[in-house]
Amino acid sequence: MNKLELVLKSGKTIKATAKQEYKPANWEPSGDHYKIRVTIGKKSFSFDFWDSYHNMVEGLPCDIRGALCSWASDAFAGMNARDVDDIAEEFGYTKASEALRAFKGVKKAEKQYDRSPLNEGDLQELSDY
Repeated sequence: MNKLELVLKSGKTIKATAKQEYKPANWEPSGDHYKIRVTIGKKSFSFDFWDSYHNMVEGLPCDIRGALCSWASDAFAGMNARDVDDIAEEFGYTKASEALRAFKGVKKAEKQYDRSPLNEGDLQELSDY
């Protein structure tokens, strides 16, 4: 199991682990699937992450820092999206089904953020990694 620990500027410590699991992606090509478990203080949550195709081909471990960055970016997108059309416009989706899948994903990340002890500055720091 791959692990990462980092301390944010706010002093909060984030511990994250990546456990490889089989779960097909809705797009091709995709890298390996991981369940990322994040612990901040006494609170924790997990999310799905598909690493890069390059890392899979090269046999490299999961990019947990990249996973946290992606999650934080999704949470920000969820905070700013009023509806599926916002996501379609922001990410350039032309298929309604893809936009809906992405909308549900960013809203889920937003809810995880809302239940976490992170503040907006912490989220911004994570999304900048």
